[in-house]
Amino acid sequence: MAEKINPVDAVLNAINTECFCIDKETKEVLFKEKNKTINYVYGLNSKKAEKYFRKIAKDRKLRLRKSNIDEIVAEISTYDKDDICEDLVSIRSFYSINNDSVIIDLGDGNSVTLKDGNVEYNKDIDGVCFRSLDTMISMAEPNLDCEFKTVFKVLKKYVNCTDKQLGLFVAYMTYILAHPKQCKLAYPLLFIQAEQGSGKSFITNNILRGLLDPNVNSSLRLPKKEKDFAIHCNSTFLLQYDNLSKIRKDTSDLLCIAVTKGNVATRALYTDSGLSSLHLHAPIVINGIHSSVQESDLASRCLWLQLPKLPSAARRAEGELLAEFEQDKPMIFGCLLKLAAILRQAEKNAIVKYQSRMMDFVKWLSAMESVLGQKEGTLQLMYQENVKSLSASGIKDDALVIALEKLIKAECKVKPWSGTPSMLLRHLADYEPSRYLPSGASALTRKLNALEVSLEAAGIYFELGKSTERYVKISGKPLKN
Repeated sequence: MAEKINPVDAVLNAINTECFCIDKETKEVLFKEKNKTINYVYGLNSKKAEKYFRKIAKDRKLRLRKSNIDEIVAEISTYDKDDICEDLVSIRSFYSINNDSVIIDLGDGNSVTLKDGNVEYNKDIDGVCFRSLDTMISMAEPNLDCEFKTVFKVLKKYVNCTDKQLGLFVAYMTYILAHPKQCKLAYPLLFIQAEQGSGKSFITNNILRGLLDPNVNSSLRLPKKEKDFAIHCNSTFLLQYDNLSKIRKDTSDLLCIAVTKGNVATRALYTDSGLSSLHLHAPIVINGIHSSVQESDLASRCLWLQLPKLPSAARRAEGELLAEFEQDKPMIFGCLLKLAAILRQAEKNAIVKYQSRMMDFVKWLSAMESVLGQKEGTLQLMYQENVKSLSASGIKDDALVIALEKLIKAECKVKPWSGTPSMLLRHLADYEPSRYLPSGASALTRKLNALEVSLEAAGIYFELGKSTERYVKISGKPLKN
């Protein structure tokens, strides 16, 4: 009687270990497969890995049950670097420190490399793996036979904004293309605010998503839980959230961490005392009708694109607009890649003239000024004013801000108003109903400190201190300490 063969052992003995690797950062074991010039990796529970296991079994005239595959996956997931090699794994793009180049996965086995101010198509890649996800769509095949400055003229047909805003918008897109997550640099959060009928959804779902990170999920719903948000950050390159009307304080803090790169601690699974770390880092785009960015900490990390409402005569059917954009997409993408490559070279000698929280992006703007032949500081100052305007916009409907503006207008023409925080709170109730104001003096000072940047952007200045007793000064002009 023939000995019964264990299908799990048969598959495990027959697998080629070169078909697997370990992600150097997460230490996750992944299935690896080469497509043209690119190594793609997939989770062990993916359909690709399952197909590989079933083929091995089929070649040996064996059949695998779901429980068999689970056993195989469990065994392979215990492999370490003594069994299989470690590889650098990335989503969509990768930064090579050794040769100072950026490799972009086009999603179909083809790639482009930005190096030394040039764009190289389908250069063979070694030592890098790109994660392939079921939701990803291939990027456009770039037309590199074009002058990069053409991008401004062509994008103007699809982006409803001023020429100055378009310059910042192009700077943002090239910055994202040229700075993969491995660069570990901060990404400005792009906030597109506009009324209905302004074209904001077309910009986010087709231009940004279509050019930078094509995906089945053109936009996502902003999650409330940290773990869900971390899954978003680590499962795609560009995060996009549509039609936000309000951002809670804790969510605002998470967005701040994600665009500047950081971690949040959470309880480890199946434990009461262990901690695990959630890695948050991704370029993020949000849009909405209302000014949902209210926290000054988040506003200082944003790029604000405010779109005017399109006149009825200027509106076009979305299908018609999309068909035209699809024809222009290869050329637009090629121009963006060429400009990004040139800016990477110019960035090395860029001079920051106007300081900002997002200093790496400001340096990129400086490089763009030199490449486009603009006066030094033009785009940098524009961005500084952009952040300042957003900071002021986010608090314009706040009762405390309204009351302070009324106080300044009525009583601070000659000298600052001065008194204790309790006196100020009682006095502000003369200008706005007390039920909308902070509940006490401590709450008032906390809110003043939290909104300091936004208040200054709105032309409201304060000074907190203590002499014989605590005091606060309010003025419409900068105060000297």
